[in-house]
Amino acid sequence: QGLREADVYVAPYDEGTGWSMWHYKRVDTDNHRVTTQVNYFARYAVLIPREQSRPIPAPQPDLASIPLEQALSSGKPTLAEFGRGICIPCKEMKPILEALAAEYKDKLNIVIVEVDEHRDLTNQYRIMAIPTQIFFDGSGKEVTRHIGFWSKEEIHVQLKEMGIE
Repeated sequence: QGLREADVYVAPYDEGTGWSMWHYKRVDTDNHRVTTQVNYFARYAVLIPREQSRPIPAPQPDLASIPLEQALSSGKPTLAEFGRGICIPCKEMKPILEALAAEYKDKLNIVIVEVDEHRDLTNQYRIMAIPTQIFFDGSGKEVTRHIGFWSKEEIHVQLKEMGIE
C-alpha cells in the first residue's frame, strides 16, 4: 500500500545487453501490479526498492560496431582484432578486449572487425588467420600484429612497449 512510481525501479535482464534499469513504469497498488513498457524481450525482470537501487553504468559500445576507419583517424592508438563470432579463440578474446577497452578508454581504441562482414578490410590488411590483432599508432600506422589467442597480460606488455600505460 502507498507504493509510488518513485519508490521502485524495474530491472530487466537480456542476454545481449545484460541488466538495465528502467524508471518508466506505472504502479497500480489496488491490483498489486507494476507495469512498464517493454521494447525488447527480457528473460528476467525484478523490482528493486529505490533505497536499494544504485546507478547502472552506461553500456560500453559494442566493439564490433566501431568502424576501424573512425578509430584510426581519432589520433589515438588502436588495437584491431580481426575475427569471427563463431571462432573459439575469438570468443575467448572478446571479454579480454572489452576489459581492456574499459581500462584504456581514454588512451586506446579497441575495435573488433568481423572478417565475414568486412572482406575489404580483411584483404587490405592481409589477414591470413583468425584471430589476428593489429596494433596501430596514433597516426594509423601498423606497429605490430599477432595471430591467435593473446592473453591480457601479454597485451599489457605490448601496450607498455608502445608507451601506453
